[in-house]
Amino acid sequence: MRDDDDDDEILVPDPDGKNLSFHLLKADCELYDEERGRVPETLISIKRMRQPKKKEDWVVLENGKIVWRLKDYRFSQEEKDFLKTAEGMQLLLAEYKIGTRSVTKIKEQIGEFRRSLSSKKSTKS
Repeated sequence: MRDDDDDDEILVPDPDGKNLSFHLLKADCELYDEERGRVPETLISIKRMRQPKKKEDWVVLENGKIVWRLKDYRFSQEEKDFLKTAEGMQLLLAEYKIGTRSVTKIKEQIGEFRRSLSSKKSTKS
C-alpha cells in the first residue's frame, strides 16, 4: 500500500504550451540537492501519457523538462504494445542516451528486438 506522502503533484510546461500534471515519487526527488537548489545529476525519465480518445504519447523528461515527445499515431498497435513493456521503456531510454531522435530508427530497433525474440523462440523448439 502506498502512502499519500510518497508523491507530489507537479505541473510541467509542455512545448505545445499546455501544463502537464505528473506525480513524482520520492525516488525521483531524492537526487535534488536542497541546499544548493540544483539537481546534481541529470535525471532522465520516460513517461507514458494517456491522451483523449484512447490515445497515448511517450515523453522523455530530462530534469523534469520535456525534451522529446513520441506521438501515438506514429506507431502500429504491436509497436505500442511493445513500448508499454519494461523492455520498450529501456529501449527508449537507451536510444535517447545515444542521441537518437528519429521515430523511424526507434521503429527499426523495435523490429530488430522482436525478430531476435522470435529467432530465440524458434531455436528453443
